[in-house]
Amino acid sequence: MKTERQKPIKLYLLTGFLGAGKTTLLNNLLEILKGERIGIIINEFGAAGVDGAVVEHHGLKMIELNNGQIFCSCLEGDFVKAIAEFSEMPIDYLLVESSGLANPTSLDIVLSEVKKLTGDAYDYRGMICVADTLQLLDLVQVVNAVREQIVKSEIILINKIDLVEESVVEAIKEKIRELQPDARIYRTSYCRVDPEILQTSSPAVRHPHPGKVVSSFSRPVTFLIETHEAVDPENIRNFVTAVEDDALRIKGFFLSPDGWKYLDAVNGITRIDSVPEPKVGPGIVLISRIGEKLWEKIPPAWGESTGIKFTLTQKQLFFPPSK
Repeated sequence: MKTERQKPIKLYLLTGFLGAGKTTLLNNLLEILKGERIGIIINEFGAAGVDGAVVEHHGLKMIELNNGQIFCSCLEGDFVKAIAEFSEMPIDYLLVESSGLANPTSLDIVLSEVKKLTGDAYDYRGMICVADTLQLLDLVQVVNAVREQIVKSEIILINKIDLVEESVVEAIKEKIRELQPDARIYRTSYCRVDPEILQTSSPAVRHPHPGKVVSSFSRPVTFLIETHEAVDPENIRNFVTAVEDDALRIKGFFLSPDGWKYLDAVNGITRIDSVPEPKVGPGIVLISRIGEKLWEKIPPAWGESTGIKFTLTQKQLFFPPSK
């Protein structure tokens, strides 16, 4: 039965490249909105629902869309249907965390389709982009998705400002202004934001911007390592060190001798944290920087680092070129 509502649902999209801090931002927003009725859509590029398992949703309504990115034809229809499904639920906010590889070129088409299905059920409040100070200036030159994420955003967080010099932050701000002059820009560490960030959002004007760049990430490949044996965290660190130059992101859950751990490695920074047993089970996802070539490097690196049996699977996703 469709829910009768007094006010439209506030819809926010969260974007940013791999490892920028989107899931951290989502958890921070959930804390800010504690007491509100919230729906969540999480989109992951790989098959394993890692981000969904680490979001502190505490019983909130959540839908996961994996194996692709929500603005691609492979998932775009499911994305629209998921938003429409939430329109019939008693929620006040819908937060969507997109894949780090998502290219929001088709955002306006998606919003138009949502309106056809749901009428005035939603108040689209804008896209929040997390810009990683450690890699944005390099990525924006070679990855179309990163440029489009900035262009389509109303709010942009320059995140991890504690890890770089002020001159880098200023250079990033200048690049953002070049691509999206009307965006509201905030400087953050660990995506810590004030509640006011959600109070005055509204869709920004889209400005023409420089043409497409040649991207080496048009056909991303992901690999999944699975083992049910306990692995020493130090051995996992050794494995990450052996392959991190060839991977855009490494993350997932593994069992150690003293309990479950969550691994997150990006840009030369590796975190391993203790966590409760995940619902998704053990599995470490690698998003390749060198395509299928990483397949040959994983087994010897894993074997030398851990000496533990494992299974390795690969998934190749093809994204159509942006129009």
